[in-house]
Parts: sequence; C-alpha cells; structure tokens
Amino acid sequence: MIPSLQDPRWKRAFSNVPAIQKCSLSTRMLFARIKVRLQLDTSDATLQRAISEVHDYFEKNYGAVKNELPLIFG
Repeated sequence: MIPSLQDPRWKRAFSNVPAIQKCSLSTRMLFARIKVRLQLDTSDATLQRAISEVHDYFEKNYGAVKNELPLIFG
C-alpha cells in the first residue's frame, strides 16, 4: 500500500539509500533526482512537491513497483 501524502515515512524515504539501491532503475533515478532537488532547496514546499511526485509515480506504476514499497517504507 502506498502511504498517504501526510505519512511521516516519506521524509525518511528520501534518505533511505540502502533500500533505494534495491529498487528498480526508474525508482532509483527518480529518488536520485529528488535527492538533489532537496539538497538545493530544503523548504517544506519543495519537500511536499517531492512527496507528491513520488506518490504519483507509485500510483501510476503500482503493478511494477509494489514490491519496492516494503523496502522503502518498512
């Protein structure tokens, strides 16, 4: 199950490098791009946009990435 947009696990997910490395290439690329964005801009607005973007990615690709969710979110 994809966590809700308000779930606090999203913040931890962006720094969970060992789990991300076990994911598909497309997921790793998405998280790498977002990690750079968050390093450049640490505002809450940027974090919320990042969470929304990844949430949308997981919703659109649920069939392909559903096994990655437990790796990332525990």
